[in-house]
Amino acid sequence: RESCTFQERFTAPYVLERKDCTIEIVQKPPELNGHKSDPLGTGSTVWPAAELLVELCPRHVKGKRVLELGSGTGLLGIVAAASGASAVTLTDLPSILTLLKANVARNSFVQHYGCAVKVQPLVWNDTDLQPFVQAGFDLVVCADVVYQQAHTEALLPTLVELLRGCPDARLLIAQERHEPVAWGTLKTGLRKAGLSSQEVVKSGGRIEVLLFYWPVDGSETAPAAGVKRESDTAPPAAKRRHAIAPGSSAFTDAVAAALSVASLDEVEPVSQDSSSEAVSE
Repeated sequence: RESCTFQERFTAPYVLERKDCTIEIVQKPPELNGHKSDPLGTGSTVWPAAELLVELCPRHVKGKRVLELGSGTGLLGIVAAASGASAVTLTDLPSILTLLKANVARNSFVQHYGCAVKVQPLVWNDTDLQPFVQAGFDLVVCADVVYQQAHTEALLPTLVELLRGCPDARLLIAQERHEPVAWGTLKTGLRKAGLSSQEVVKSGGRIEVLLFYWPVDGSETAPAAGVKRESDTAPPAAKRRHAIAPGSSAFTDAVAAALSVASLDEVEPVSQDSSSEAVSE
C-alpha cells in the first residue's frame, strides 16, 4: 500500500474534517528516549486503526463514559468527545503525555459538546487501576496498541482487571495485524478470561475490529449497543490516509530520518475556540 511522506506522517498536522467541526492533531517525529515498551515512539502519529475507529465512533460512544488505552496523539478520544460521549479519559505512557495533553487542549472546543475530557498516565500492568474502576466507565477503546508479544503480556491483565471491575463495560478494539502472533494471543487470552466477542467490521483488510463483553446469564448475546450479530459493512473512509507499517522498510527509514531532524520537544497548545475552558487533567 502507499505510504505517507515523512512530513505528512510526522511533522504536518493531521486534519480531520467533520460536518460539525474540524479536529487538528499535531504529530511529531519518533524519539528513542521514551518508555522501554515503546522504544520507537509509535504514539507520536496517527495510525490506520484509529482512523477506522474514528469512523465507527458515533454508533458506539453516545452517552457513554469512555476510557482509552494507548491514546497516542489523542485523535480517537477527541473524536469520541465530539461524538456524544458523556466523559472521556485518555491514557498513555508518561513519555507520551506532553503531546497528548497538547492535542486535547488544541481541540478543547469539544467540551462544548458536554463531554468532560481528562488525560492520565497509565502504564499497562504497572499502574493501580482502582481509581479508573471507581471513576467508572462504559466502554474501553484501543486502537493499534499491539506491536509485539511484550505488549500483549502487559495489556491482557490490564484489560481483564478493568473489565472485571466494571462488568457492564465493553471493549472496542481495532488492530492492524503488525504481529499476528501477539494479536492472536491477546484475543485468545481475553476469551479464556471468559469474555465473548463479536466482529464489528468485515473490511477484508489488515485491520480487525472486535467488541468484547461479559456474557449475560451465560448467553453469548452482547448487551444492546448497536452492534449486530452479523458483521457490519465498513463505512466509507472519510479522507483516510495511508500509513507506514511498523517493521516495514518505510517505517525504519522514517525512524532513521527522524533522528536527524530536530525533534518537537513541546507542542504549544492552541485552542480552536478561545472561549473554551481549560481541559481538566
